[in-house]
Amino acid sequence: MTGVEAQIDRLLNEGQAEQAQQLAGAQYTEWLSSGRLVEGRAYLRRTLDASAAATPARASALLGAGMLDFRQGKDDDARTAFEEALAVAQEIGDTAQRARSLACLARVALRAHDAERVLALAREARDAYEQVGDRAGVATARHLTAAGTRMTGNYAGAAEIYAESLRDARERGDEVLVGAETLNLGYMKLHLGDVAGARPLFEESLRVSRGNAYVLPYSLMGMGSLALAEGEAERGTRLLAAAKAAFDAGGFAIDPGSDEEYDKGVADARAALHDRFDEVWAAGYHDQGSDLPV
Repeated sequence: MTGVEAQIDRLLNEGQAEQAQQLAGAQYTEWLSSGRLVEGRAYLRRTLDASAAATPARASALLGAGMLDFRQGKDDDARTAFEEALAVAQEIGDTAQRARSLACLARVALRAHDAERVLALAREARDAYEQVGDRAGVATARHLTAAGTRMTGNYAGAAEIYAESLRDARERGDEVLVGAETLNLGYMKLHLGDVAGARPLFEESLRVSRGNAYVLPYSLMGMGSLALAEGEAERGTRLLAAAKAAFDAGGFAIDPGSDEEYDKGVADARAALHDRFDEVWAAGYHDQGSDLPV
């Protein structure tokens, strides 16, 4: 149990449900980055069960719970939480929480491969974020716009938006988004045939993601895809397997967009290694990339 979790327990025992919801809603990113999704979701559920009052704190806790559900692939539960958060935000006139709810619903639309809805929700979320001057929120909406554009097959257009997002993340010192956008831009480089341009992006993604249980599996996956593109089939296979082991260890469902890259990488690896694929994959999964110079 962490110190914050002990505080949440104390607040609930004292009947201070709204304060507990506020604290738990703010804590969800820590539960995500540490890989403690199940534990975090349980705390958020307890705070939500303690009070159904329509408040900014309840909206925050709903969004945190929904994001932990989403990262585990529980899309129906996530959608329900996000829709309730949106309803609460609209009821109390909270534009900031409305923006977050719309952005979260865009993520669910991504998982459903509904690019048109993703782009529409991302636009609406960005407008709301701009109303409240939330630069980090605008960055989230921009990231989702890039993901929706990528889903349409417009890799050049997505690359431009990812590059803009990366510049902004560097300016704000947002290392989590830097790790994500270097990865995404690296994949766009691969799709556009620029393997050499992809390498420094994937390497940076790996470097900044170490220690983050959520981002690191994606960075390992990117290095695996890069190795395959460079003709190193065995190394690429082992890195993809290490990524899968890391996803499984944290209980993470692979995010939309990245799931397609993962599936392509596995198919390419299997085609390259033929009968040796299972053996190499098992070795990479077991070692989780520990003996690979990445």
